[in-house]
Amino acid sequence: MAWLLELKVALKRCTELVEVCEALTPKFSVGKGVSIFVSYADIPPIVGVEPPTAEDIISWRKRWKNNKFKAPDFWVEFYAQKFKKAPYLEKLYAWGKVVSAIKFGLSQVAIYWLRGVYAQEKEYCLQSF
Repeated sequence: MAWLLELKVALKRCTELVEVCEALTPKFSVGKGVSIFVSYADIPPIVGVEPPTAEDIISWRKRWKNNKFKAPDFWVEFYAQKFKKAPYLEKLYAWGKVVSAIKFGLSQVAIYWLRGVYAQEKEYCLQSF
C-alpha cells in the first residue's frame, strides 16, 4: 500500500506542476505555438514535498537576479490561490508553513498581502467549523 501513497503524492505533484506551468505560459509566451523552457527554479515549492534546501535557495537567487532577488509575481498569486482553495484548516496551515519557508524571496508588500489572504481564509475556516 506504500506504493499507492507514493503514487498519489506523485500525481498531486504533477497536478501542482501543471498549474504552475499554466500560470507561467501567458506571462512568457512569445507567440502562438512556440514552446517555452520552464526551469525548476521557476516553480514554487508546494505542500507534500521536501522543504527547500540550500541548493534550491541558491538556484532561485540566481534565477531572480534580474528581479531584485525576489520571486516572480506569479508565486504570490499561486500561494494566494492555494490559501483560498484549502479545503480545511490543517491544509491552510501547511500552505502557510511553505510560504513562511520562502518568504525571504517575497517583497514586504507581497508578504503583507498574503498574510491578509491567509487571515481571511483562516477566519472563514473557523466560522465554517
